[in-house]
Amino acid sequence: MSNIIAGIIGGTSGAIVGAICSGWIAWLIAKKNIERTQLASLALNRIQERRKAAANFRLAFLELLLLLKEDIEPKGFTNLHSYLVAMYPKHAAAITTFIPYLDKTRVERINKAWFDYKYPNGIAKGEEHKEAFPLQDYAQMSEPKTVALNKIENLLSVCDHNF
Repeated sequence: MSNIIAGIIGGTSGAIVGAICSGWIAWLIAKKNIERTQLASLALNRIQERRKAAANFRLAFLELLLLLKEDIEPKGFTNLHSYLVAMYPKHAAAITTFIPYLDKTRVERINKAWFDYKYPNGIAKGEEHKEAFPLQDYAQMSEPKTVALNKIENLLSVCDHNF
């Protein structure tokens, strides 16, 4: 009889210890799975936000791209230069809102491309006053549409399809 009681007590205590251990292990596994799910969700959210920002960035330049590629004269503007100047605040805002989504290398690339777009002829030493007048070089060019198209395509290449 004492063997039976000892067996029952041993089996019961073993079951209790086993249940506690398995519950603890199940809790640890569930906790890890929840953390992984949260991290995956956060990463996916970052990717979606970055892609949305890239789409908005490209959209800001779409009208100008169509105008340049289709060789259409801008309505309400006397020339391309005046149109570029009118679009400058919209494009500058697009750059400003897009930069936080970029890594250091892409920030450097977009800053260089943006500078090249604003000052296609560059700024030579002694011409620092040019910085106050972005896009002014397009007014003196014989083929401003071609130059502007190349500069904008270079600018948009920062957010290519792999972005």
